Amino acid sequence: AAPRTVISWQASGQEAYEVEIDGETVKTGYGPSVMLYLQEEPLPDGVHLIRVRIQGEAGRWSNWAETTVSITNVPKGSLSLRGRFRIDGDLSWTYTGAAEPEVIAIYRDGVWIGRATGKTAFRDRVVLGKHTYRVEYWFPDGNYTRSNDLSGSMESEMLRIAALDGGEWMGLRLSTVSERQQTFNWSQRQAFHNVTGSKWPVLETAPYETLSVRYECAFKDPKCAAQFEQLRGRMVILKSKGGNVLIGGLTNMGKTVTEFYIAFEFAVSQNQWEDFINDDQND
Repeated sequence: AAPRTVISWQASGQEAYEVEIDGETVKTGYGPSVMLYLQEEPLPDGVHLIRVRIQGEAGRWSNWAETTVSITNVPKGSLSLRGRFRIDGDLSWTYTGAAEPEVIAIYRDGVWIGRATGKTAFRDRVVLGKHTYRVEYWFPDGNYTRSNDLSGSMESEMLRIAALDGGEWMGLRLSTVSERQQTFNWSQRQAFHNVTGSKWPVLETAPYETLSVRYECAFKDPKCAAQFEQLRGRMVILKSKGGNVLIGGLTNMGKTVTEFYIAFEFAVSQNQWEDFINDDQND
């Protein structure tokens, strides 16, 4: 009956299993010997319905086995969160207490975005605008201590770029034109189908999207231009004055060299990426 509850079951003929808490599937796994699941994110106080079912050799699912658990968190000590918000959100915290946490969890707008152990600071560099953060210490007995909520706004007064896997921000302040434009191209796969009983074709929209953005910038210093050029082919973060954030591959670049400056035209395509930082694995 701890917030990070351990769920176990007994079964025969198991080839796969599914764990559900309060109607939401939290784990689907495979193998005959795994009959235990640790709910990693703490459950809130109150009564929760837990259900488990298994799949046998014939591919058929069993009936659900279910139980209820009443959760009451027992915090240890106190946790104080503070931060500085500019281009990135720099968080730091102080814990007062004798217990050692098993996991330090960082949340943005209620979503778990980071995991750390033995740290007292965290940098969030992939968003702009106003967001709310909190930190939780998860203890080995399944209970947790939660910090205060902290809100802050991140803004960029110019176009900036940085490698997603680390590195300092580069300000792309200069341009060869007085009014620099950002060109966004978005598309989603769609298809029309004629079906019996319908005069007009039916539109079917696939869940696949593409988004690419074209920018241009210029450098007076050849060293800065060379530093920018090293980002070719890498996953980057782009933050613009208008509050747009794009994370994707810098896959297209053109360069113009003149006597006074080096100019670039480049495109970034939005890619799928995991908005989670695991400091325990140096991700």
